[in-house]
Amino acid sequence: MQGEIVITETENEYLLAIPPSQKERAKGIEGRRWAPQRKC
Repeated sequence: MQGEIVITETENEYLLAIPPSQKERAKGIEGRRWAPQRKC
């Protein structure tokens, strides 16, 4: 994944994978959680 945003839907959640350059912006998403094992 290079510069690409990918959204994956599971039964219970949406997983958002973002490029590292968007990390700080993503921190502003209310209710977000970081899943290090999934890197999303």
